[in-house]
Amino acid sequence: MVDWLKDYTMEEIYRRSQENGSAVGAVYTAKDMLNDRQLAARGFFVDIEHPANGKLKFPGVPYRFEEMNAKYR
Repeated sequence: MVDWLKDYTMEEIYRRSQENGSAVGAVYTAKDMLNDRQLAARGFFVDIEHPANGKLKFPGVPYRFEEMNAKYR
């Protein structure tokens, strides 16, 4: 029934489904999110220095204002 899925990436399945008017959404893993081009372009993740583990990526603030300078620690 869904054997055709194995021949495509998650992105391809999502795009094809959207083009056909299907209401679908991708379910991302944490790794998928860290590698997502849209999230990267929006600056969604920020690097924060952890004292024991070094630099780690964390989600930043979900909104931006013109004069906003978020501080992360």
